[in-house]
Amino acid sequence: MPYMILLLAILVEVIASLALKASGGFVRLGWSVLALTGFGLSLWLLARVSAVLPISITYPTWAGLGIVGATIGGAVFFAERITAQHMAALALIVGGVVLMHAPLAAWAGGSR
Repeated sequence: MPYMILLLAILVEVIASLALKASGGFVRLGWSVLALTGFGLSLWLLARVSAVLPISITYPTWAGLGIVGATIGGAVFFAERITAQHMAALALIVGGVVLMHAPLAAWAGGSR
């Protein structure tokens, strides 16, 4: 269940980030409210997950996958260009998140 809440926190954060862009610098009220509410809700969800899972797992996952989601959302909704350099950077971020979740036993012969 904590991972479902973490995924929800990431989704809400991505939506809030896209609403922030759509707000035009907090000029458009509806998008501004959605952005602020979304960031608040996302942080609340992240806090709930952090009470159960290590922050060394929750925060990098939330931040990293939020970056990936916002980048893809920017391309889809705002026609922002994703270059090969962006793709390589996103692959490194996803790789880092996967590595954060890799069992310690795979690296040190011990258990987590």
